Amino acid sequence: MQDNDTAQGAPCAVISELEPVPVAGVVPVAQTAAAPPAHGEDFTAKLAAMQQLNARLIFMRDEQTIFEEVMTAAQSVLGYDICAVFLHDPAARALRLRAWRGYDDRVRGFSIPLEREIGLCRLAFTEDRPVYSPDVMADPNYCMADPELCSELIIPIRSRRGPIGVFDFGSRALYAFADEDIRLCCTLVDHMAISLENLRLFDELASTRDAIILGMARLAESRDGAMGGHLDRICAYSRILTEALSRQGTHARFVDEEYVETITRSAALHDIGKVGIPDEVLLKPGHLTPGEYEIMKTHAGIGGATLEEMVNRHGSFFMLKMGADIAWAHHERWDGSGYPRGLAAEAIPLSARIVAVCDVYDALTSQRIYKAAIPHDRARDLILAGAGQHFDPTVARVFTEQAGEFQRVRSRLRD
Repeated sequence: MQDNDTAQGAPCAVISELEPVPVAGVVPVAQTAAAPPAHGEDFTAKLAAMQQLNARLIFMRDEQTIFEEVMTAAQSVLGYDICAVFLHDPAARALRLRAWRGYDDRVRGFSIPLEREIGLCRLAFTEDRPVYSPDVMADPNYCMADPELCSELIIPIRSRRGPIGVFDFGSRALYAFADEDIRLCCTLVDHMAISLENLRLFDELASTRDAIILGMARLAESRDGAMGGHLDRICAYSRILTEALSRQGTHARFVDEEYVETITRSAALHDIGKVGIPDEVLLKPGHLTPGEYEIMKTHAGIGGATLEEMVNRHGSFFMLKMGADIAWAHHERWDGSGYPRGLAAEAIPLSARIVAVCDVYDALTSQRIYKAAIPHDRARDLILAGAGQHFDPTVARVFTEQAGEFQRVRSRLRD
């Protein structure tokens, strides 16, 4: 790591650019008399540990967890005293410290300006190549950060778009990095870079998916004159109710964080089938006739069948599968008197039972051209009265416990 005091001496070794795994063209530091000897069996064991780490990194979906795993390997497997991750901040034109081991907490918030003329991390990033300094105190590019640090290896963290940061390995021993050590460090950083790139692509894909699904839902919802706030509220209500249910003994075993996140998004699809209802029925300002009501009820089947077909064509995608369950069954009733299939009790998917309460609450408390809104307290009492007939009793009870949160969302996300 780097501070503002400079030391004069022999220049550092600059390692040539490596592609795709940064090992080719490494400066042969093992030729230096003070460099530690290579150990074939030890190298093989460490390389195997790197492969095991890579298998774990593939499934990680959190940047900080990736950093922690890689830094743990840098210390416990490769045996280096200090390591740090710097990521590029284009707006500040600096490398910002994101994670570290071996330094105390005073380094929190540390950054390296890229305009500065010296610095090993700056050099590795701007020239997009690993930089090795076997004796930092004799290196004119070194900016002192730890008086006990003796040798340092900095490797760019690369993506398809170019370097996104650097990984800094430090040792309190001189000439701590032999050829094999540098190769292992490069392999470790390469694994981390691939995981970070996969994470970025996963997040982009998830954002694109969410945007498309929400766009589909808003397009369908706009046809019946409902305002955009309805979808936002249904999703917010669903999160509140599902998070509360996750703390209940009955549901805690399978209503986990993933379930909460999925229903928060999938709830927007509940009325997507309205896109298939004729305007003369969907947009009628007064009460529907029995025949018109039967047509209106088909929106549940239209939405459910459409989403189900997407699942069948493109694979069982949890969010889409839950969306199909909700579209099909959010008008089912606990006592079996709902539609379109007449499902009862726990035959109704839990996601649909949750959205049913959220949808009815929002319908009761919202003004439409054919009805006035009713007060929050009255809507809460009606839902509680419907427990065991219209609504799952447990979901209705938890709703009453969270009714204050529903009211706050209602006030914040008005039409």
